[in-house]
Formats: sequence, structure tokens, C-alpha cells
Amino acid sequence: MDTITAAQQGPGDNAVERRIAVEGMTCGTCVTRVGRALKRVEGVRDAEVSLATHEALVTLEPGVTDERLIQALTRAGYEGDIIPEAAEDGGLGVDPREAREAQELAESRRMGIEVVIGALLALPLVGQMVWTQFGIGPLPGWAQLALAVPVQLGLGRRFLKPAWGALRAGVGNMDLLVVLGTWAAFGLSLYLWVVHGQVHHLYFEAAAAVIVLVLFGRWMEGRARRATGAAIRALAALRPDTALRRTPDGNDIEVAVTALRPGDVLSIRPGERIAADARVIEGEGAADESMLTGESLPVTKRAGDTLSAGTVNGPDPLLARIVRVGRDTTLAQVVRMVEHAQATRAPVQALVDRVSAVFVPAVILIALATFAGWVATGTPWPEAIIHAVTVLVIACPCAMGLATPTSIM
Repeated sequence: MDTITAAQQGPGDNAVERRIAVEGMTCGTCVTRVGRALKRVEGVRDAEVSLATHEALVTLEPGVTDERLIQALTRAGYEGDIIPEAAEDGGLGVDPREAREAQELAESRRMGIEVVIGALLALPLVGQMVWTQFGIGPLPGWAQLALAVPVQLGLGRRFLKPAWGALRAGVGNMDLLVVLGTWAAFGLSLYLWVVHGQVHHLYFEAAAAVIVLVLFGRWMEGRARRATGAAIRALAALRPDTALRRTPDGNDIEVAVTALRPGDVLSIRPGERIAADARVIEGEGAADESMLTGESLPVTKRAGDTLSAGTVNGPDPLLARIVRVGRDTTLAQVVRMVEHAQATRAPVQALVDRVSAVFVPAVILIALATFAGWVATGTPWPEAIIHAVTVLVIACPCAMGLATPTSIM
């Protein structure tokens, strides 16, 4: 309960917090760029960016407008939307996320279809590496090209815009690495087939497989992010939409929970979910507080005892005077703490983000050094390019950027 009390007190001093939904982040480099862009805004004290939830939690001084934060993200090459606080009518502040999550669900479905299509197209390309070991020849060059083009030009298109944005900003991200690696493999294979007529040493399967694998990783990440959002909505849904308010003349009237105010008297029926934090003034019974404390047995409630929003009344009716409503209730604070935990990064993720920030430039430099080294030894340039492309392709999936955010959610 001390932790909940601390959460109720907010960020401290006169600072305020803003939660921003950030679109376009794909790896740790993006996290670093978004964080730096927000921290450069005058009046921003701190900015925690989470790749797992695609959100930023910004601590700032009063007077910093939302427009300045969004403009900073736009200049960095990302899109952002302020996640509104709960309405003044006492809401929990979770509903504004539903529209964004619906869009993410639609996008996830499209991406899932693309992953399936890509896998069906890439499977013959990858499979030929197996059947050639049994004396069966590879696919003709035109067949390999026909299978690779839809993956490269169709599914791979979603990497081009963020890669171009990173290039314009003078930084590297995973999208840039995927674009460089897959297009280098695709272009080299096309050159070897058209100019030299090769079919045994083409790398269409590498380009296609990388694109499909990275898309699959992002689809999995999106599913994990939506599952977490669904858990928050389920927690917030524990609060009922209506309640019975006792009038001064002793009558009970049904009102919307948003119309309740501290000092109102609740008439709580048997088995009813409690609408607000309150204190019992009449009656004796028990309440199921398992959603809050984990205690499986009902807790006895008498006059003077407290009731928490979202808990369930037992078999006896109670009268209780409201103490806290809306975002001030214990239930709302639990929801807010979960959202805050999602928007902050674990120490291990901060370490991974720092490594990822230099990962892409380092891979590109190693690929260039590989090409230069092989050429310096007298190796023909097509073969030197093959070795350089190998470096790019191997690094493309960027496991740190895909696995870490999903695994720590």
C-alpha cells in the first residue's frame, strides 16, 4: 500500500507526466533517438522510452505544450500521439488507448498475412539448399527471381521509409541494416544470374528469409504488446459502470459511476462490485478482495472499515460513504502503476539499447572493411562483395532489437 501511496503522489515537485504513443520505432537505436529528441525540448526533465510498448513517459515542467513534444518527435522522424489522461469525470484513463490498439490489431493481421505469404515464397528458396545435398539441382534462375521479387519489393517495402528516415538523420537503425543487407544480396544475385548465368551461387533465399524472419519477429512483438494492453483493460473493467446512490430522503437511485463524488453514500447490494473507494457506515458483511490482495477468503467488513473499488460485496447489503473516486481509487492507482512500469525500461534493456545504438554503424563498417580487405588481397570484386554481403545478411535479424523487448514484457 505504501507503493500505491507513492504512485498517487506523482512525479514529485511541480513536475507533470505525459505518456506518448510513438510510431516507427524498430530497435534500440530508435529508442535512443526518441529519448534524445524529447530530452532536447526545453522544460523536459526526463524521458523514458519503451520499445516493448512503443510509448514514452516524459517528465516535464508545467507549461511545456504537447505540440512541442510531438514536433520534436516529427523532426526525429517518428510519429507521436499524446495518450490522454483520464477525463475529469472520474475515468481510469485506459479507454483512449483502445482506438490505437484497434489500429495495431488491424496492422498485425495484415502483417500476419504477409508473413505467411512470405514464408510460402521463401520456403522453396531455402529448401533448395537441402535438396541439392541429395543430387537434385537448384531452381532455375528465373524461378528464384520470381519467388524473391514479391518478398523483396512487396513485403520489404515497409523497411524503406524508416531506413530512409534514419539515413537522413545520419544514424543507423535495424531497418537500414535490413535494407542494405537484403538489397545487397538481391542485387548481387540478380547480377550473377543476368551477367554470368549462375544458378548455384545465388543469394535470393538469404534476402527473402531475412525479410520474413524480421517481419515475423515484429508480428510476435505486436502480439505481446497487445496482450499486455488487454490485461490492463481487464483490470480497469473491474470497476462497474453504474452504482446505487442513497439520497437524503433514503431512496436509492442508479447513477453512472462517473457521477459519483466523495461524500456520496453508496447502497451496495449483495454480490455487487463496489464502484468507488468507500468506508462502511451501516451494515456488516464480507468483501472479496482477491483482485487487490490475492486473498482467496472474503474479508469481514464492519462500520468504519474501508472498501476498495473493483472488489465484490458478499451476501449482505452495505451502506458506505465514498472516500475516493475515479483516478484517486486504489484500482486506478494499480492500473496507473502497471502503465508506468510498461513505459519504463528495465536496466538490462537500457544496456541493450546502448549496444544497439552502435551496432548498426559497426556492422556497416565491418562490411566495408571486409570488402576492402578481400580486394586488397587481389580477390575479384564480385567475390569480395559476396563476403561483405555475408556480414550484412548475418547481422540483419538483429536479435538484440527483436528478442529483448519482447522477452522482458
